[in-house]
Order: sequence, then C-alpha cells, then structure tokens
Amino acid sequence: MRVREVDIIQALRDRAEDPLEFPVVSGVPVDLYDRAEKHAYLAAVPETLERKLGRAALLLGRVPRVSLAVPSREVDEVRLAAEEMGIGLLSYRNGELETVVEPEERDVDPEVEAPWERAEELAELLKAVSDERRLTALRLLEHGEECLCKIAEALGESEPSTVYHLNQLLEAGLLEKRSEGGKTFYRLTERGRIVVQVLKRLEDRLRPGSRPGE
Repeated sequence: MRVREVDIIQALRDRAEDPLEFPVVSGVPVDLYDRAEKHAYLAAVPETLERKLGRAALLLGRVPRVSLAVPSREVDEVRLAAEEMGIGLLSYRNGELETVVEPEERDVDPEVEAPWERAEELAELLKAVSDERRLTALRLLEHGEECLCKIAEALGESEPSTVYHLNQLLEAGLLEKRSEGGKTFYRLTERGRIVVQVLKRLEDRLRPGSRPGE
C-alpha cells in the first residue's frame, strides 16, 4: 500500500508529547511541532521529498530540533543528507516510526504560530473580496491611483454604492485613500498588490485548459 504524508503525520502525532499540527515555526511551515520537546517534524513521500528537505534546511538554526519522517524505502536515499545537515531522520513503516538519525540540538527559541491564529483575519480578507465589483475595483487600481468618480464609472455604480464597496476593501487593509481638490482618490496598499497578484494566479489556474503546476 502506498504511504501517504497523512499516514506519517498521524504516526508523528501519536509519538509527540504535545503536538501542534501544521504550524508556522520561525517563518517556515511544518507538518507537526512537539511543543514539549521543541521539535519540528516534516513528513515526506517521494513526490515531496526535495521540497521538505528544503524546508528542513530553512529550519536549521531556527528551531532546537528538526526531523524528517519518510517511508522506510526512502531512508537510504536521504540518510547521508540528514547526517550532513544535522537533522533527524525517521523511518515509517506499517504505522510505526523508527529513529534512524538523531537530530542535532541547537540552543534557540523559535516563534511558533498556530495555524488558527490568522484564520479570522484571512476569513475577513476573503469576505472583503467576495464581490465581483470589489474584484473589479482591485484590478482597476492595479494600474495606479484612481478617483472615486472613475471607479464608480468603471463599476457602473453610483458613487455612494461604490464608496460602500471601497470601504470594505479599506477595512481589509487592501486600499488607502486621500483627498485632493474636493475629490477622493484610492490606491492599492502593499497588501492589496499582493492579493491582486494571488487572485490573478488563481484566475490563470481556473482558466479552461490549464493544468495543475503550470
């Protein structure tokens, strides 16, 4: 039976004293963090092995212990790399984990961000862009600052209605505004520019004929 990452993560969960799944540790996403042992774990299968080794390298010096857990048949392939990097290596087989390489321990104090800490903020951001008029306004402002009158004209909305939608984007931190000569001008914030780029990539992925990974 093909081993899945979720199977390895379940075994890691059973092994850890105080597990936290899918946190961000010192800026790096990990699959599981044992808060009691200050030990970051990454689970990898052949398709994700290179990527997870890259994450392990990023974690070095940022967390006291780092270990990679892989199916038993992949152990020989990564043993040398684990030893050279100073990360631990765990072999997974039939629901059990066996330590192959002990991780080096570093005297650091990592920042651990639980996965739900920003969930409310993200939900509010998604709510702010969940309207085609707001999405249109964001794309319009991608090309530079515009006055309220031009945005309302592009949306085909009255100015009061447009202000309502722009206020939703302002509250989400995606826009900023200024007044000059009796007019109100809007432009994207840095967060707004990032969101527009993410939405454009998503739009490309959803286009008919696109393939995952393109």
